[in-house]
Amino acid sequence: MAYGHETGYSEISDDAVKNLIKKGKAVLVDVRTAEEYEKDHINGAISIPYTEIYDLAEKTIPDKNTKVIVYCSNGGRSIIAARRFAVLGYKNIYDLGGFQDFKDKIEK
Repeated sequence: MAYGHETGYSEISDDAVKNLIKKGKAVLVDVRTAEEYEKDHINGAISIPYTEIYDLAEKTIPDKNTKVIVYCSNGGRSIIAARRFAVLGYKNIYDLGGFQDFKDKIEK
């Protein structure tokens, strides 16, 4: 399911995420709670809980042209987060959905 311009964000494949992160061309954002992030998260991800995006996004990621990849546990909160980034004017937002496919890249 691709979303595109009408929603302000797009889906992205696992391989594309790994490529962008490896090249340092994107910011990976864990939008779960701080407690969930502390338990486990994808290597290199920063924590901006979806409930705090309006307060923290512009301070944390000031360049709205930055490629922002959001993820959560199962995909529900990442959709909300992607929409919130779009409302704030971010131009390159990608929804990874849930992070189960990245278990080999998770920090504990």
